[in-house]
Amino acid sequence: MRKYFILTASVISIGLLSACMQKEKAVDKKAPVEESAHVEKPTDVEELSSEEVDETAPEKESGKEYSGLFGAMLSYYAKAFDGGVEKENAEIMKEEGYPIEYYYLAEAQSFTSEVDANNIPKVLVQDFNNLLDLSYIIHQEQDKVLDGVTLPEGTDKFEAHKYWNPPTDRQKQAITYMKYVFNDLDIVANGIKGQELTGYTYHADGKKVEELEKFINKKDS
Repeated sequence: MRKYFILTASVISIGLLSACMQKEKAVDKKAPVEESAHVEKPTDVEELSSEEVDETAPEKESGKEYSGLFGAMLSYYAKAFDGGVEKENAEIMKEEGYPIEYYYLAEAQSFTSEVDANNIPKVLVQDFNNLLDLSYIIHQEQDKVLDGVTLPEGTDKFEAHKYWNPPTDRQKQAITYMKYVFNDLDIVANGIKGQELTGYTYHADGKKVEELEKFINKKDS
């Protein structure tokens, strides 16, 4: 069993790597996170249990709508991970040169801070745990993007990203899987017609959940 202790992302001043000074910072969805969004690995991990979800939350069947903020949240992230991030940040990416994965990191961080276990219908708990796992992987892989980076003396902090390592394949794949899961949950939660399921959720098709969880559980090399 795993219990998520989602921590607020710590901001590392990359210009002072030797000092490793850290500060907490909330993420603005419209602006990139600071040079490092380091998240410590949870030490006591347990899945969301039935006691942690609202016992009164209705169990929905595929094709029936979830109303209110829950459905709106899924709709937002489904759009964000399906190209919305690129469209929204196209201009600033062109000007500043940040990799697109950096902006998905901000969305993943936003999602983990927004999740309220008490508002998750029990039938979706397993899928939300997979989303939380994927979000953590995106954060974890960002550490590798910064690993071993040495900045020339006097480098402006807004130029530091030009010296980062490339985004990892695992980070990119985690972003892709989040897109698939949000797509399916959006279809289920909001009763969307004519949109194809990807099969990466328990609650909708589910034929590819094993592939997803094999990726999640892969030991970090």
